[in-house]
Amino acid sequence: NYEEGFEYELKVEVTEVANPPADASSLKYTLVEEVSKTPAAGAEAADIGMPVSDTLENIQWTLVSFAGPESNMIDVLPDTTITAQFAAGQVSGNSGCNNYSGSYELDGSGITFGPTAGNLMACPQEIMEQEAAYLANLSLATQFNVNEGGQLVLSGADGNPLLIYAETGLPSLAGTTWLAAGYNNGKGGVVSLIMDTKITAVFHEDGSLSGTAGCNTYNTSYTVDGNSISIPDLIATTMMACSEPVMQQEQDYLAALPQAATYAIQGDKLELRDANGSLLADYTAVSNNIAGTSWDVISYNNGNQAVVSVIIGSKITANFGEDGVLSGNAGCNDYTASYEINGDALTIGPAAATRKLCAEPEGIMEQEAQYLAALETIATFTTDGEQLRTRTAENSMAVNFQIADYVDP
Repeated sequence: NYEEGFEYELKVEVTEVANPPADASSLKYTLVEEVSKTPAAGAEAADIGMPVSDTLENIQWTLVSFAGPESNMIDVLPDTTITAQFAAGQVSGNSGCNNYSGSYELDGSGITFGPTAGNLMACPQEIMEQEAAYLANLSLATQFNVNEGGQLVLSGADGNPLLIYAETGLPSLAGTTWLAAGYNNGKGGVVSLIMDTKITAVFHEDGSLSGTAGCNTYNTSYTVDGNSISIPDLIATTMMACSEPVMQQEQDYLAALPQAATYAIQGDKLELRDANGSLLADYTAVSNNIAGTSWDVISYNNGNQAVVSVIIGSKITANFGEDGVLSGNAGCNDYTASYEINGDALTIGPAAATRKLCAEPEGIMEQEAQYLAALETIATFTTDGEQLRTRTAENSMAVNFQIADYVDP
């Protein structure tokens, strides 16, 4: 059962041969036991039936299980996601609470990780313990392979698995919500966003581009040809006012977009560059999965070509169930409706509601009717995890939501 590309440690029985031929050994070796079998240093992965680096790299991996203190495999906690993307010697992802990044080197089926760095958010204790265990296991990994089920397995020096991932695919340009990490301020450098501000970009399948620029939402169009991209100078925005630094950041970001000439996606990262190759903006993909999430309505289209805020003293809620049912309270009555998601497309069916009458606050019943009507006009959505924005097929604002129990930073 010898396989090329592996080093073997064997236990053999040695016996002397009586009157051996002149060109033969006087000793006979008989295999007793195969003690160990490990990939040879520098062996080509393809030669030993293991994946080449392309099998590991440029794929988004989601952790399924990790080794516990007694080398037993432990499933990832429910409602947590740990990811890894390998590209150009850099590994990055989310470790359950915080984002992380670090370096790695490949040598055939061997892999070596450098130190990792990450942000410093705090999560519940069990999530923080899982994160610590994941990053510790990552640092101990010395081998990788993709098994017959398509799972990525990172193993230690003893050959035992430390981390097992499933492939989740790479995000595409269109239909993904991209959260900006930095932007070109027009002064020759890419700078980080001001603390507690968010800039997003959603490239819709119909060629429209929308998002939030830090203070205002914006809309424009885009075209792509291969990895070339073109965004027009004309970008429409809402007209809210924020602090001067935030408004300057918004102005610089919107000025950078029309300069984009190419785009590139590596793992869950998107980069926009100008014709000279200078970086204009870099983003990280945000999950568009809203199933199992709960929201409060901020504003809605009243059907009279106006987006209005929810009446003071009233509250409208929306819960997107895992079963495809949307439920909540429309201000007075409870309601339910079906919903369906396909990429960034969102369709909500007619709502059924209870039949109470409420007198206060003034206008509550009219608001309820307008909100339920607006739900049926929704065609697309974007989310950054804290805000959920929906639009009609004509690209008008439909309903804006904020994650339930949101705390303004």
